Amino acid sequence: MKRLLSSYVLVLMFLMGSVNAQEDSLKKALGSAVTDSAQTQILLELSMSRLEDDLAKAEAYAKQALEASTKGNFLEGIASSYRYLGLSQFYQAHYGDAVDSWLKSLAMYDSIGDRTNVARMYSNLGAVYESQSDDVKALEFNLKSQKVAEEIRDTSRLMSALTNIGVIYGKKSQTYDKALQFSFDALKYAKELNNLEMESKISTNIGEIYFNQNKDTLALEYFEKSVKGYEGSENMTSALLNIGKVYASRGDYSSAEKYQKEAFALAEKLDLKRDMATSLLSPEYLFKTR
Repeated sequence: MKRLLSSYVLVLMFLMGSVNAQEDSLKKALGSAVTDSAQTQILLELSMSRLEDDLAKAEAYAKQALEASTKGNFLEGIASSYRYLGLSQFYQAHYGDAVDSWLKSLAMYDSIGDRTNVARMYSNLGAVYESQSDDVKALEFNLKSQKVAEEIRDTSRLMSALTNIGVIYGKKSQTYDKALQFSFDALKYAKELNNLEMESKISTNIGEIYFNQNKDTLALEYFEKSVKGYEGSENMTSALLNIGKVYASRGDYSSAEKYQKEAFALAEKLDLKRDMATSLLSPEYLFKTR
């Protein structure tokens, strides 16, 4: 069984630090906010701060932001409120609601001439359809995102769109060449931005395509490149296992086992139980899942 590419980019950014401390601080600021626009901004920050641990709260804060921004006719705030509302709905797998929210966000951003966020919303809409395996729609929205990003010369948005298009084309052997073309273009922008994490994700995608094409030398080259940006992170276990499976495909089970042991040690340290279980599979089994 061929592994599908998984490094699809949903365009968002999480706040870092203690969630509870952030929430308490923001709630205090909300209490002293006078204008609807100020309240909206704080409520959006509250929504973003809970996206990783409490999606119901994230959705509730986004709805409050929408109410405040609508009351004050704060158009940018309305657009952003629908954007964050869509994010909370997407992560709850409420895909129909997410599409509705993001289409409203898209229309509002377009009406105020915010082309950067228009490109962002096209990409996010693509993510909804990709999650539902509707690759035709996913490709349609990501191509629109690419077009807008090129028009406004937004390198970050362009990198995301190209990565996503590469992931979609990488699902079918008939379009591997297109997948590589878009992935290499995305990789170029990731390097320009010095975005090591994205370099690693894109390199992983390229490695998967080459692996599925039985081009093991090239697969190994790009899997090894992916290690750089994943150093010490949860994704590092997958990078090590990818390298191991190349050696397993060559019948070099000793080398494959070495990388599996490294992956297990890291997964154990980070308490990643699923990765620990995968790391314990025999090299022969990992190769058979190709």
